[in-house]
Amino acid sequence: QPSLAGVAWDKVPFFAFGSVNDGSGHTAAERKGTYLPATFGNGAKMPFTYTANLDVSVNTLGYTISSIRSFAGWNQNGASLANQKYELLVSKVGDPEFESLGIYEYSPFDNDSTAEAGSTKMVLTPDDGVIATGVDAVRFVVLDHGFVSAAGDTAINGSVIDEFDVIGSAVPLPDVGVISIEGAHAGAETDNSGAAGYAVASSYLADILDDDLINAGQPSVLSYAWDKTPFFTFDTVNDGTGHSDTVRRGTYLPESLGSGAKLPFTYTATLDLDPAPAGYRITGFQSFAGWNQNGAALANQKYELLVSQVGNPGFYSLGVFEYSPFDDAATEEAGATKMVLTADDGVLADHVDAVRVIALNHGFNNLGDPDGTVYFEFDVIGEASGQGFAGWASGFGIPDDEDHDGDDRDGIPALMEYALGLSPLVAEVPPALDGTLSPPRIVWPKGAEAAADPEISYAVRVSGDLVIWDDPEPGEVVETSDSITLELSTLGVSRFARLEVTRTAP
Repeated sequence: QPSLAGVAWDKVPFFAFGSVNDGSGHTAAERKGTYLPATFGNGAKMPFTYTANLDVSVNTLGYTISSIRSFAGWNQNGASLANQKYELLVSKVGDPEFESLGIYEYSPFDNDSTAEAGSTKMVLTPDDGVIATGVDAVRFVVLDHGFVSAAGDTAINGSVIDEFDVIGSAVPLPDVGVISIEGAHAGAETDNSGAAGYAVASSYLADILDDDLINAGQPSVLSYAWDKTPFFTFDTVNDGTGHSDTVRRGTYLPESLGSGAKLPFTYTATLDLDPAPAGYRITGFQSFAGWNQNGAALANQKYELLVSQVGNPGFYSLGVFEYSPFDDAATEEAGATKMVLTADDGVLADHVDAVRVIALNHGFNNLGDPDGTVYFEFDVIGEASGQGFAGWASGFGIPDDEDHDGDDRDGIPALMEYALGLSPLVAEVPPALDGTLSPPRIVWPKGAEAAADPEISYAVRVSGDLVIWDDPEPGEVVETSDSITLELSTLGVSRFARLEVTRTAP
């Protein structure tokens, strides 16, 4: 499946006749499966860990898992080899740690079973239809169920796993609308009079935006970097200096020239959320290319544009765009191009916290001269995203509905996710009471945007019976600009607490 990146056991099973993800299932006539012994043999023993990594190169927000199925059994050595017990874990996009979803067991065969073969199917389904969302890997830790078949080969124990099924679908990417391309080109050469008649490259100087969001020194830019070293860099692509008709400058990304790195090259500009905690609304993107030497084809442009959003791990693509006015028949004159991306609704993306350009090979070179592209400027045109719940919801592509929970279905209403700084597209778990501390306490984080929103108010309420809710006792609540902490001072009695979030009428 295109959703699968790779699978592996953490140690070698006793044997494997077929893999647990080949879709072949279990047959009545063949002995097949993967045997994981508890004590039998001289090899590895339970627990065995099986990890399936999902492909998030295209589905960058991961996958929603709706069901898990496992099949076990072996046509020999007793029915207990069909008993199943395992821990299920998942990891999510942007978080390398695995989270346990519980230990599950189905062991219908016990020590009184005969030596006859058996098979089992265990199905995991949650009542809300979603086991987890935003998933990039699923892990099974197969455990010892503790039974052997007393009537047969009692020393043979463990499980024979025939199949693991992970049922789900990709988390959909936000609708980015229609993006249009506008291109313009100029030609100029410091030592070639044949370029006469072209607009000179310096005519683009007025188009370079010294106040674009990723320009070096702007409060909106936090960091920027290429994924590998360009062939050369004479001025960076975000310094706002533009292109001159008298100076050879730019960042050269070759397709084949030289012994260093080759296209594609990836440039990532991470935006600073301190001045804009809701991220940035991107309304346009400009790129400028060209080199006053070696032919106009070095001004051709082709790249994929991607963005990431506040609260959403991973990048999603806005598309691949190309403007290549110069072809193989072009002269050796220098050229320069400008490509402008704009959206039909005026917004390329909202609540953006990083912009990524993957420079690609446009396929043209000029009469055998160096190939690739010389970029000399990227401009990201935009502003801070709109504050408030409505703007936050719009940025995630969900309705302006405080009770909305139709995207991640984690049981947390959209207004509470806004208030706690959670994502409405990725299932998450709200804070819980930590009873290991003295006194027991719960800490609710405030989302940066909600904390600064005058329409949002927070209140902690406590109850002894889940019917009558009162204010906490004096001193139990500590509220700061970024969190609310409740410390329960009354011990020895049942007390319940909840956080209430209120939005005044917009």
